[in-house]
Amino acid sequence: MGIKEDLDMLDSKINKLRADYEQYFVKTLKKEPSALRDEIDRLILRYSNQQINNTSQRFRYSTLTSKYTSYKQFWNRILRQIEEGTYERGAAFGAKMPAAPVIPEPGQRPEAAPSPSGGLKEKLPAADDRFKTVYQQFMEAKKSAGESAADMSYEKFTQAIAQQTEKVKKDLNCNDVEYKVIVKDGKAKITLVPKK
Repeated sequence: MGIKEDLDMLDSKINKLRADYEQYFVKTLKKEPSALRDEIDRLILRYSNQQINNTSQRFRYSTLTSKYTSYKQFWNRILRQIEEGTYERGAAFGAKMPAAPVIPEPGQRPEAAPSPSGGLKEKLPAADDRFKTVYQQFMEAKKSAGESAADMSYEKFTQAIAQQTEKVKKDLNCNDVEYKVIVKDGKAKITLVPKK
């Protein structure tokens, strides 16, 4: 088998491994796909000390190894978070919060919002001041990442984060959560870290 075929195989194996890790992180796969990861490592190692004369093949090999290295760093970070108990399912793959087209005026406080079932929801919780800070940080992060900040109203943001907070508290049996706003892969995200 020549280098062209090996590079085709390497590309398809990296894509397969990426899909396997996504399934592993959402608990569809029970076991980490380490055998496939080892195969890819061996294939990359085989060509790391070899001279690749064809420029396009050398460029493709370099691109694939860079892609794989960035995936490995990402996967290792998620695996470390799972071990530490700080991993939130869905956060790794850009789970999006619900969006709405209007941002309220600064200082305007939403009172009640129609629920999906058609009734009115009760007023927002007292944690509103805390949510305002996180909302401002999130909007700034979206702007710094070059994302449109007009797709997330404060009202929808507050409802979504309150629901996620309750879910994390219930699922992880914790008293409170800490909100961390990060920019990853050019997108602003919020991670909920449980606090005992």
